[in-house]
Amino acid sequence: MSSRRLLLLGPCLWLSACGEIRSTVPAVPSAVPAALVGEWSGAWTAAAGDGGGELALRVQEFAGQPVVQITTDLPCLAGPSFQLQLAAANFTVRVDEAVVLSGALTAPGELRGSFGCGAGDGAWQATRTRVLPAVADLTGRWTGTLFFDGLPAAPFALDLRMALDSGVLRLDGDIFVEGSDPADVVGIASSFDDQGFVIQLTTPDGALRAQASGRLQPLRVELGQFGVFAGGTAIGGGVFNMARSSP
Repeated sequence: MSSRRLLLLGPCLWLSACGEIRSTVPAVPSAVPAALVGEWSGAWTAAAGDGGGELALRVQEFAGQPVVQITTDLPCLAGPSFQLQLAAANFTVRVDEAVVLSGALTAPGELRGSFGCGAGDGAWQATRTRVLPAVADLTGRWTGTLFFDGLPAAPFALDLRMALDSGVLRLDGDIFVEGSDPADVVGIASSFDDQGFVIQLTTPDGALRAQASGRLQPLRVELGQFGVFAGGTAIGGGVFNMARSSP
């Protein structure tokens, strides 16, 4: 039985499936057309009539480049690397230089297209369910408090940078926790809408890992979760809050 997969594409693509992250650079990066911006919901159908499933898209823009997220169980998007190419209101997704999926805006708020690969071919369609804003830049200084299980609260500061890298909205920076040495952090930001966003952060050695849903206007995290690990084993954790104090 096939399973749904989440794919994130910028000018190129980030695939998260079974714990793997892969990316590739497209032939021609291009800004996303305004008519494609938004959240789309639809389905795919095999030409042979023996299969079908869901297909959802989120299309946004950051720093003049497209950020596209696809959630689907379409077999043609099960390969190791992908390329996205935009041309006006048309786009294609390639695997190893072969086009496996194409789509076009056929009417306001309606996308239709086709797919084809060794696993089969067919058609897909999607309707825009809402317009999404441009991705908010999380770069800046954040301040907040870590609440450890069974330990005193610890104020911290986080100098964060966000950049689009190989289709992924990557985060990196430095965290300063009161009473501890400064540490590097890296991570990923995703799922931006008019209410908020999702972030995942970790130290390069994996000793501290955090995730949270954030809010906009002002940029803040009201309640996030973090864990402390030693040798891959969780030894503690807690919750945190933070807000951006300066860009």
